[in-house]
Order: sequence, then C-alpha cells, then structure tokens
Amino acid sequence: MHRRCSFLFLFALLISLTPFVRAEEALSLPALLLKARDNNPDILSARHGWKVKLEEVAPTRAWPDPIFTYIDEKFPSGVDGVDPMHMKHYRIEQIIPFPGKLTNDAKMKYHEALIAEAKYRAMTLEVFRDVQSRYYQLYLTDKLIDLAQDSVGVLKQTLGSAQARLAGGQSSTADVFMVQTELRRMENMLFEQKQQRTLIEIELNTLLGQPVKTSLGLPQAPDLKDIPVTIPELEKLSSINNPLYRAAMHEVNHSRAMRTHHNL
Repeated sequence: MHRRCSFLFLFALLISLTPFVRAEEALSLPALLLKARDNNPDILSARHGWKVKLEEVAPTRAWPDPIFTYIDEKFPSGVDGVDPMHMKHYRIEQIIPFPGKLTNDAKMKYHEALIAEAKYRAMTLEVFRDVQSRYYQLYLTDKLIDLAQDSVGVLKQTLGSAQARLAGGQSSTADVFMVQTELRRMENMLFEQKQQRTLIEIELNTLLGQPVKTSLGLPQAPDLKDIPVTIPELEKLSSINNPLYRAAMHEVNHSRAMRTHHNL
C-alpha cells in the first residue's frame, strides 16, 4: 500500500511539472527578432508614423477641392403691395495652384516620408541590437548558473566528506569551516546569477512587447559566422546604408524643396 501511494505521488508530481517543462522551450534569436519587429512598441510607433507620412504624399499632388456656393436672398421692393425680389445665386470656384507648386509640395511630403522611413529603420536596428545583447547576456548567465550549480553540488559533497572525516578524527574544524565558507560563497553567486537572469528576462520581455513575467527558455548557443566582406567594404556599406545617414540626406533634400516652395 505504501509503495502504491508513493507511485501515485510521483505520477501526480510529474503531471504538475509538465507545463513548466513545456514552457522551457529553447530560444531562437531569429524568432525573437521577428517577434520584436512585430510587437515592440517603439518599432510599431515608428512604423505607423512612416505609413502616415507615406499616405500624405498622393493627396498633395491633387488640386484643392472645388468650392460650391449657394445664396438665397430677398430684396425689399420699397413699394407697398409689391413682393420683395427673390434671388438665387449659384457659384463654383476652383483654385488653380501656381505651376510647379503641387509638384514641389509633393516632393516635400515625399522626403518627409523618406525621413520617417529612415527613422523607422534606425529604431528597428536599435531594438534588434538590444534584443541580441540581452539574448547573449541570457546565454552567458545560464552558463554561469550551470557552473555555479555544479560547484554547489561538488562543495556539498566535499562538506559531507569533511564532516565525516572530522567525526572520525581524520580532519580538523578548519577544513570544514573553509569548505562551508566556499559553499556559502558559491550559493550567493548562484543566487545573484538567478536574480540577474530575472532582470534580463524583464528587459527582454519589454523589448518583445510581452508581459515582463513571461518565462523564457534556454537560449541556443550563438552561431558565429565569418563576415563575407572585408573591413573597408563593411565600413563603406555601413556608411551608405546607415539609416541616420540616409535621414540626414533626406533632410537636405527636404530643405531644398522647402526653399523652392517659399520662392514660388
């Protein structure tokens, strides 16, 4: 009967732990980057601002809406017995912009959209950088936790052996005290690393746009690859494709279009 109760207890324990085991799925950096791209509040705000600016380009090229005016009025005749004069006025007005004005306004809006797009790209790269940094910190912290746990296990065995030797008169209290001191130090280190992992999880969940208490699994080992270009080529590519550089260039073009607008 006792063995059957023990078996049922172990079975219930395994069932209760099943959801936690499933939650500890291996993390993938590409999957986290995609999740950050789709859910990060800063990225979503920058993307929305870019889309709004982009939608403003086409209406700027159109002429202003025509104005339709209707007036219904009466003029007194000034003569007794004569009805007042009833008049109705219909008028349609169309403002024709100065030649080249609409084209220049559309250029201004177009460069504003490009500036917003560059800021969106810059924000995306900034969030991706932070996600990668937290991911690698999480991986390193997990490795430190594993090492600390192994050290605690070894020190506990060493402490038991030292205490047994002390009881048999084959060791001194100083040896036991040294092992206990080292054990407490490693336990404190283990606690600090676990707290550090919790902090990294909060920061990473914030970047991913999900609840900060969401449990994250074990990150996979970083996949190190060689850069397919030389350092000078990489510097040239980064200078040309840097979103901040492109935003500055669009700012210059926008200023030129604005100057032309004021001259018209």
